[in-house]
Amino acid sequence: WSPTSAASWSGPASPAPRPRPTPSTRMARANRP
Repeated sequence: WSPTSAASWSGPASPAPRPRPTPSTRMARANRP
């Protein structure tokens, strides 16, 4: 499996899934200056 094959299989109509907001990401954003 490869990103290129997945892109050609799903097509441009299916964008990459957005990263779900998790406590770790929230903390990372809060820790940013």
